[in-house]
Amino acid sequence: MKIEAVDLFCGAGGLTHGFEMAGIDVVSGYDIDGDLIRKNYNLNTIKLLAGCAPCQPFSNYRQG
Repeated sequence: MKIEAVDLFCGAGGLTHGFEMAGIDVVSGYDIDGDLIRKNYNLNTIKLLAGCAPCQPFSNYRQG
């Protein structure tokens, strides 16, 4: 069965790249806005929702 993923806090795309190298289809990535996540998945697929801590150099929320 096909696996589809949505990557949260995708930043520079490191996790997305790893998923693609593993043969997992990343259907979208969000850094801030996740309102449309449910609409990204297709029927009859295993759904994977992944999120990593934001990369500090790429994050708008960093302090200092």
